[in-house]
Amino acid sequence: MASDGIAQTTAREYCNRGVARQNKGDLDGALADYSRAIELNPHDATAYNDRGLVKVAKGDLDGALADYNRALELTPRNFEIHGNRAAARQKKGDLDGALTEYTVAIKLWYHYATGYRSRAKIKIAKHDLDGAIEDCNQAIAIYRNDAAAYNIRAQAETAKGDLNAAAADFDRASKLDPKYARSSPYPANKAKADSAGGAKEKRPTETKNPDAGETHDLPPQTKDVSRPEPASTSPMEIEPKNIAAVYDRDLAKRTQGDHDAAIAQHTPAVALPPKTSEVPGDAGRRTALDRPAGKTSPTVELAPKENETSSSPELPKPNTHDLGGEAALPAEAPEPEKLTPPADANAAAQKDNVSAGSADYQRAPEPDPTSASGYANRAQFRTAMGDLDGALADYNRAIELDPKFAPAYNNRANVRRAKHDVNGAVADYNHAIELDGGYATAYYNRAMTKQDKGDLNDALADLNPAIQLDPNNAVAYNSRGTVRAMNGDLDGALADYNRAIELEPKSAATYNNRAALFFATRNWGAALQDYDRLFELSKEDQEYPRLYVWLIRVRTGQTGAANKELLDYLQQRGNTADWFSTVTSHVLGKISDADLLAAAKSSDKRKERGQLCEAWFYIGMKKLIAGDKAGAEACFNKSLATDQKDSTEYHFARAELKALAK
Repeated sequence: MASDGIAQTTAREYCNRGVARQNKGDLDGALADYSRAIELNPHDATAYNDRGLVKVAKGDLDGALADYNRALELTPRNFEIHGNRAAARQKKGDLDGALTEYTVAIKLWYHYATGYRSRAKIKIAKHDLDGAIEDCNQAIAIYRNDAAAYNIRAQAETAKGDLNAAAADFDRASKLDPKYARSSPYPANKAKADSAGGAKEKRPTETKNPDAGETHDLPPQTKDVSRPEPASTSPMEIEPKNIAAVYDRDLAKRTQGDHDAAIAQHTPAVALPPKTSEVPGDAGRRTALDRPAGKTSPTVELAPKENETSSSPELPKPNTHDLGGEAALPAEAPEPEKLTPPADANAAAQKDNVSAGSADYQRAPEPDPTSASGYANRAQFRTAMGDLDGALADYNRAIELDPKFAPAYNNRANVRRAKHDVNGAVADYNHAIELDGGYATAYYNRAMTKQDKGDLNDALADLNPAIQLDPNNAVAYNSRGTVRAMNGDLDGALADYNRAIELEPKSAATYNNRAALFFATRNWGAALQDYDRLFELSKEDQEYPRLYVWLIRVRTGQTGAANKELLDYLQQRGNTADWFSTVTSHVLGKISDADLLAAAKSSDKRKERGQLCEAWFYIGMKKLIAGDKAGAEACFNKSLATDQKDSTEYHFARAELKALAK
């Protein structure tokens, strides 16, 4: 079901344009765009983070810290935002606070090379030289060609008096990056350095890093952003843990320095909001009390709020420069990390724009054969293009290279789920959670998979920790409300929907679900109010809610108004050849019960069961409205006999039987 699609999509466009303007040096324009994005979606952690970066660049460190604080309230496990807040504290001279913050960031992402380098510089300033050298060793183990880390280690070695080691490191740094040749206090001739004396220290062996490459700081799926993302939230990951962009044209333009093209690309979208996107966590998945258009089979879940958002987290960040190795300023903060703006939550729909055989697809970079994150990056891209087999192969290779790569297991599970390998998906989610017990996204995704299997109690058991780990995730509350409603806990479901709406006041999906709950409990006035709010927020997927409103109005004595309202909608909608149009023809008395049941038949038995569940419910409702309670009861029982527990009509039929039994 589409959520606050227009507002959130527009917010993403403002953020994308803000990134392009920021990269071009237009800080005031970027600040205005990020601020507007936050007005439209105040739960977008990435927008707060990005605005914080601009404020740092403009010297407003207090304002930046306020934005980072808000971003971390929304996504407390985002290592990059912790790193950015550490850098701001470092610039303010709060070295102890920055040191603590970098330590938190490193615990959240063990491959955070920038964090190690930055912490090393603070340790030098605090005269913890051994600690600084150890942090540089860690950074070099992550990325063996890390010139900045060699340079910082050389500074620590110089302070310790180990001039031979320092000369070797300065020499290595300058060969990797000529800018460090200017900062080295040692002559290029190593023999001269040797004559200067200094104990020879045994150096750790450099091991080839499986994640070596330009994206070594960026974990495959750990950021808590969603911007559907939803902050949270996806692109291939659902919600709390992150959602960043999949190789879209804008990202390519920004990474290639074509900032004017990126700005131009997003300006029209800001003026004219594009088609609404799916709610993170619900994309491509039909749940009880919520019906995405077309009733498509499950696809890969794409980032919530994180929206979790919701975001393909393993992609290169645009124009991220690490200044952490400047020799002249050993305690200077590095340039903050830039979070990649996420693509639309409904990434699968991008197949219409970039097919697997297109030039854009063919230009996807070939991963370094030793880089786990490189394969995970390409897997994200392949998933967005609909190449699930290719994505699965890439995730397999990523996991071979790094068996402790929790996000790769989570994302491989998403692909397996899309391929209907439910047991394989659950096994991968299990492994991701074993590796990272605080992985809210994996709990959420596993819960949705268990819900698909009909294991409602197990799904609830996973949604509880997902919410505990990310208590501001509206999508998770909405999903738990749906599971509780399906399980008969209507009071608990209502509490969850109310909380979700508090967190996301413009979530069309939650209004739809709460309206369905009010319908099932015969609270007609409240149901109509929520359906009206749904229609205001989203022009997408209104079909069945329009039918439910028709039923409410007819049952409350407004048959004439109900018929006119539904006929007006059908005329506006067009398309008279689909199943929904057949159902509406039946409720309006244009075709018989037998015609509806005949139309429900299908060669796809799962589809047939779903359509029969609906057909028997609507036939029963026509009989109930006509006063034939016995006939209605028989039809409702036939609806339940289809066992389509993921159908709204199944639960409505159950509610009607309960009312008839009183």
